[in-house]
Parts: sequence; structure tokens; C-alpha cells
Amino acid sequence: MHDEQFEMSFPVINTRCPSLLLKVQCVNTPNLVGHSKAVPGKIDRMTDAAHEAYALYRKSNRSNDLKSARQSFQAVIDRCPVGHPSRAAALSNLAHVILHAFTKDTRIDIERAISFLRSTLALNPPGHPDHPVSILNLCKALHKCHSHRKGHADLREVAELYRSLLPLCVEGSYLQLHTIEQCNALPRDTSDESIMLRRTVLEYCRPRHQYRARTLNRLAGDLYTCFRRSGKVDYIHEAVDLSREALAECPADGRRSFFLSVLSYTLKLRFYRLRYPDDINECISLNREALTLRPPGHPARHTSLNNLAKALKARYIYNGNTTDIEETIHLHRAAYDLCAGCSRSPPPPSQHDEECGDLESSCTLEPEQGQLQPGKSTLNSYEVRVLFLHSTLIPY
Repeated sequence: MHDEQFEMSFPVINTRCPSLLLKVQCVNTPNLVGHSKAVPGKIDRMTDAAHEAYALYRKSNRSNDLKSARQSFQAVIDRCPVGHPSRAAALSNLAHVILHAFTKDTRIDIERAISFLRSTLALNPPGHPDHPVSILNLCKALHKCHSHRKGHADLREVAELYRSLLPLCVEGSYLQLHTIEQCNALPRDTSDESIMLRRTVLEYCRPRHQYRARTLNRLAGDLYTCFRRSGKVDYIHEAVDLSREALAECPADGRRSFFLSVLSYTLKLRFYRLRYPDDINECISLNREALTLRPPGHPARHTSLNNLAKALKARYIYNGNTTDIEETIHLHRAAYDLCAGCSRSPPPPSQHDEECGDLESSCTLEPEQGQLQPGKSTLNSYEVRVLFLHSTLIPY
């Protein structure tokens, strides 16, 4: 471009990684002083061939193509001994091949890829332009390893690495937004490292930030899990406050029903433990609003029907109001009929649906023995059976 600066603008992309295709034309300029024609070396040509083999494997998924790609990238590493300026890139390339193969066959040795990425990070120390992305790549590999082998040590290391990466990201940059997304995608964990990371991410998601609502919910999730394990009420109080703020931050679109459900679950958990009547009343109100946002025909309407029924059942057990149990039975019947009459397969869960299911599975859906005293009741056998139905409906 003859050293001239230029700007390029792109629309905001939230759902996928952006890519840029540049078309260039080679022009012979023998009269330019001080410019020499770059001639690809042996390592460059080997690397190009390795990338071609890797691209072929990604299209074919054939083991022979994977073997060829791995051997080609290994040959590049062999040509880049310790101290070679391209060694870090060579190690990273082979690591990414192994990680991609691991997603299709967990028998692949992912520890080897992690070892390569650790070496890459060591070769790109703080101050190196590739240091941030080296941290990110190692974090993703450790997260992937944890997803299949559930090593809590991996999660703690990931949390510490992400906390070191966030201050290195330019505010509002793609790297920062992607890092926040990856942090929020980490599974629930009650370790000090995880909670510190959630709080750090929240510091970078100021009010009205596009990821603030979800970040608030992820921190709330870790805290109410801490409450369930320790019984320390400060955890559940903060979890409720965070979930309430997340609801206030969320946009008024299809995701609002998710944030309503999260706050209602958190309030219901606090109600089971601390028996605040206002909590269960608000929980019911929130579930009613969520149900209105999922009208007949909505793929998740049966979930909202069940959620409201569970909240009404909890209040019935507490005060014995027969109106609540009557509505509970009606809602369960409606949810069952909806599921029984739906012949098509349910849609794949979204990111928010998975979080909500994770949240529900970690909550106590029934009061613990001795905490709530049921009121007097004269229910027939069918009503009793419906009363104790949970999220999975069974024929009667």
C-alpha cells in the first residue's frame, strides 16, 4: 500500500468468528530501492503443504488425512529446533491439529497438544505480540480437556490464565469480547479461582455491556452453588441480587424469559432454606411473566408451565392454599398434553437453555425434610401424584 494508512469497517458479528479474505496481485518492481523479493524458504513451503493436508482432513475426516497433516506439521517442528524464530508457530500449528482431532475422537492424546501450547506460551513471554493469543489457546485446550475428563485442576489453571489475559486485551476489541465469552462458557465451579475470575470479568462488563447480563448470572450461579455446599446465607443473598440485576440488564427480546427463570430459581432456593414468603410470591410472579413470553406454539412453553407449577406447589406445601394446588394440577396437565401432542423432535438447546437446565439441576426442587410444613389437604390419588411431579412428566 506504499506505506499509506487505510481504514476498513465491518458490521458487528456476535454469533461467529469473523474472517477476512484479501486478494493480492504480485507485481514486479525491480526499480524500488531497498526492497528485496521475498523467496519462500524450505520451512515456508513445508508449512504450506501441512496446512493443505490439514484443510483436506477437515473436509474428509479421514484418518489417513489426519495422519498426513500431523506428520507434515511434525516435520516442520523438526526443522525448527530450540531457538528457531518459527518454533512457537510450528508447535501451535500441530497442537491445533491434535485438538481438532480430539473433538472427533477423544482417544487422541490431548495432553500432547497441551504440552505444545505450554511451550508456545513459554516462547511468547509477556511483551511478545503473540503472548495474549498464546494464553487464549492454552485456556481453550485445558477447558476442552476438562470437558471430557473433569479435572478440577484444569479449571483452576484456566481461571488464573484468563485473569492474566483480560488486562492485556484492548477494550472493546474482538480478543476481549471473545475472551469474555470463553470465560462465561466455563462450567460452574465453587473454587476461589473461579469466583475471582467471575468478578474480574464483571469488572470489564460495565453497565449496558452486551455480556454484562450473562456475566452477572454466571457469578450468581457459582455463588448459589457455594451456598448449597456451605449454607452461608451471604452467598444466596448476593446470588439473588446479581440475578435481579441481570434481569434488569437483559434486553427486552427472546432472552428475557431465560433471565426471569434464573431469578425465579434463585428465589425459590432461598425460599426453601430461609422461608421468606415474599421470595416464593415473587418467584410465582416471575414465572407467570415468563409464561406470557412463551405463548402457545413456543418450543419451550411446556418448560414454563412446569416451572410455574413447581413454584405454586412450593407455596402450597408452605401454606396449604388449595387454590395453588388446583392451578398446579391444571398446569401439569397442560404441560403433559403439550408434550404428548408434540410429535416433532424438540429443537436443540440454546446456550441459555443449557445454562438454565444446569441451574435447575443444581437447585433443590423440593424442600428439605423438616423445613416446610404442609397445610391440611384432601387430595385424591391422581392429585397427589401430580403434586409431586417434577420436570419430567409421566403418564398416569
